[in-house]
Amino acid sequence: MQKNKSAFHFFWQRLRTLGWIDLLGVGIFLTILTVAFFFFLRKSDYAYIRLRVSQSDSLNTYHDMPATWYIEKIQPGLKETDGLGKENVLVQRVHRFKSSDLNQDFYVDLKVKSVFNSRTRQYNYNGSTLLVGSFQTFKLQSILLNGVIVNVQGTDTPLDTKTFVLKGFLNPAHNDDQYGMAQSISDGIRTYISATLEKGLTVTDVDGGTVAEVLSVDKKPAKRQFIYQNAFISVPDPERERVEMTVKVKAVKINDAYYYKNEAPMLINSVLYLSFPKMNVSFTVTSIEGN
Repeated sequence: MQKNKSAFHFFWQRLRTLGWIDLLGVGIFLTILTVAFFFFLRKSDYAYIRLRVSQSDSLNTYHDMPATWYIEKIQPGLKETDGLGKENVLVQRVHRFKSSDLNQDFYVDLKVKSVFNSRTRQYNYNGSTLLVGSFQTFKLQSILLNGVIVNVQGTDTPLDTKTFVLKGFLNPAHNDDQYGMAQSISDGIRTYISATLEKGLTVTDVDGGTVAEVLSVDKKPAKRQFIYQNAFISVPDPERERVEMTVKVKAVKINDAYYYKNEAPMLINSVLYLSFPKMNVSFTVTSIEGN
């Protein structure tokens, strides 16, 4: 104890003999040392996010969708590094789905080095808070990656998937622009569309994984309906058929709900876009069974 007091007294006496310039230098040195200590020895936190690639912050699924040539350049393993060569952002997985005849929905799973705020339970990357629905930009080697965050979590746990068996029909309003003409409407779709639909058809993502399968197809003659001289008339429509189907789909859990292709919710009356090899159709859900 006496030795500690002597050492402190010696240090204090030497410190008092220093000029103000020397004291300023010591203060700057200690400040730099403290900052360096916290910078290099702080614990790294990682946020695992799913990003819907887009060129704007619009939440509309079909707004500003990326071009195919751009999508092809984004592959697992692309990364952003800091000045020391350590990974800040890493593309872990990519998910691609056809969303129309010409476009694809494109998602990437990213591992992002960030700072976690235990009070707000939020992750911060380069001064930007990683929030669901926020528009973020990442620089991955020679690619500028833009998109809207759809999920944020603190562990590298794959999103929960579940299989649903759906019953529904092909609403002509969503599959035939000419279902209503000459003040009449039809309850069926064109026969050249219905002829392509059969049990066993599958919908796959761009990488070949099955996301939907047709379990059964029920086709019935369609009817065209109109009003004539204040009377409701219903007649056969030989050019169309009413189609009901049972479809098994794989859905991903995002927050507290399940979504087909990350976009269409598992809800009654929701419309699912089914991109089959020979025909793309819109399927209206009337019944849901979860496995």
